[in-house]
Amino acid sequence: MSIEKQNYLIQKGSLAEDYSKDIGVSAIVFHVEKTNENAHKLYRKLGYMDNEDQGNRMRMVKELWMS
Repeated sequence: MSIEKQNYLIQKGSLAEDYSKDIGVSAIVFHVEKTNENAHKLYRKLGYMDNEDQGNRMRMVKELWMS
């Protein structure tokens, strides 16, 4: 994944997190295919944590009230 694409995704993710906090959402959850290593690495870099192994995918969570 290019640096430009990573920066774009980071910016969009930050906007989504800010909006979610503004409307009272306490956490964001993603389901990431285990084979999608780039996405998994990027989400971990952004503070998302592995929450539940669901076979071929991983549930990832970021608690917003702690951010």
